[in-house]
Amino acid sequence: MVLQDKTSPYHTDIFHPAIQSVEKALAVSYDKHPKHTRIIADHCRTSLSLIAENIQPSNEGRGYVLRMIIRRMYYNIVLLNDAVDM
Repeated sequence: MVLQDKTSPYHTDIFHPAIQSVEKALAVSYDKHPKHTRIIADHCRTSLSLIAENIQPSNEGRGYVLRMIIRRMYYNIVLLNDAVDM
């Protein structure tokens, strides 16, 4: 963030492509719904990292963490869709 002279980590090269993907997939604007878009992009990135480490959603340990991250991501997608439909 400091090296790229940005005010938020979500405006850096790491998150910007993820946020653009969320905008495109869900047909929403980051400017209108930044909180939900950030959560979805961050949780998607985290989930993919955990899955790449061969962790599967489960009821115990690291799998539980992955399951809850995916669940919270889905919850924010639903909230975002409800906000857009209004």
